[in-house]
Amino acid sequence: EIGDWLEPSSKFQLGMDALAAEIRRADLQPGLWMAPFLARPGSQLLSQHSDWVLRDRRGRPVRAGYVWGGFPRALDATHPGVLDALAIWTETAVHRWGFPYLKLDFLYAGGLRGERWAADKTGAQALRQALEVIRAAAGKDCHLVGCGCPLGSGIGIFDSMRIGPDVGPHWRPRYKPFSLFLRRDPSMPSVHNAIRNMLLRLPLHHRWWLNDPDCLILREEGSDLSPVEIEALITAVALTSELPVENAQLLPSSRDGIYRIMLPLSGPIGEWALIAVFNLGDQNRRAQIPAHALGGGAGRLHSVDFWQARYNPTEGPDLQLGEVVAHGVRLLAVRPRTGSPQWVGDTLHISQGGIVRDWSVSEGKLEVALRPDRAVQGRIWLTLPARPEKADLDGTPLRFGHITEDLYRARVEVHPGSVLRVHWQDPDDD
Repeated sequence: EIGDWLEPSSKFQLGMDALAAEIRRADLQPGLWMAPFLARPGSQLLSQHSDWVLRDRRGRPVRAGYVWGGFPRALDATHPGVLDALAIWTETAVHRWGFPYLKLDFLYAGGLRGERWAADKTGAQALRQALEVIRAAAGKDCHLVGCGCPLGSGIGIFDSMRIGPDVGPHWRPRYKPFSLFLRRDPSMPSVHNAIRNMLLRLPLHHRWWLNDPDCLILREEGSDLSPVEIEALITAVALTSELPVENAQLLPSSRDGIYRIMLPLSGPIGEWALIAVFNLGDQNRRAQIPAHALGGGAGRLHSVDFWQARYNPTEGPDLQLGEVVAHGVRLLAVRPRTGSPQWVGDTLHISQGGIVRDWSVSEGKLEVALRPDRAVQGRIWLTLPARPEKADLDGTPLRFGHITEDLYRARVEVHPGSVLRVHWQDPDDD
């Protein structure tokens, strides 16, 4: 039962330590979920330690919300018995059973309003004290994931932190029979709420902890998400957890549900910016990136849209995106025009350039080493001083199509260690 963390159910007949050992033999890391500040009526904990429960001014147990079809009780995070139990539960799970990865959920319950054993502590102080007990018992080598935690109390405690509500197989919160009343609730599970929190808390990644954006929903069965909503979720998750977002900028946005992220990137192909424009509103919206954010204007830039697999002309001072569909995203790689051979964009990786391991240009020849972690198909865009006379990918001839001026495009399938070679006749040699 919730609250009886050292009492495995009959489904774990071999014991938790044997299960952890079996997981390690499969070359995986054992992880365990617990909600340390909750206990449900019917648990041994509540029957044996009713004094551990947080109570209101009238002496009634404090409910920690509607969870699992009922109202679990919140424990008093300052009670000596609770603090001792937290240490024992954590030490047992990590050091006796062998689970070096713990996800601790519904942590807000440790900071709820109530009459505490330590009456002088606020909710934030009570939660912080209890989390410090857990961290000490877990040890420095245990990876702790916080979830449902007031962020301030978790700084310096957690290795990873959930930065928003659960995602869900729907755009807006849905919880029968209360969906109509919860549709605009900002904290209920939904893709809209999850993306909004991911974007606004990007700067926390690799500063306070590793951001945990929750899971990615791709399934069709049992989901109401549209393709554009899934693209938006993929983009937000990738920005949150797959890219170096320490220098990401949240550009000023209007109040119509438009969120604009600019992420500077660099690599063997030079420097570029990844720009994501999310429309979390319910109407299609026109959007643009102002010239000052682009470092001088769009007219001197290349721009490739990842999801639309399209090169965007960028004439004029601002980068005009046209309409961003409701609940959708535009994801563009933007690079200054150099007038020399250039990797302009790709649909091989969401970074549009991070897949390039080495870039070498010599007289009439380009050689590009690629580093995907798996086989992947997509398109690449290159600028070249002349039409390719010969091109191959891992020795297989490759055909480039001419898009405009010095821009060329090809469909490719790359593998770990792939090498692209392109030859052309230098116009100056004519």
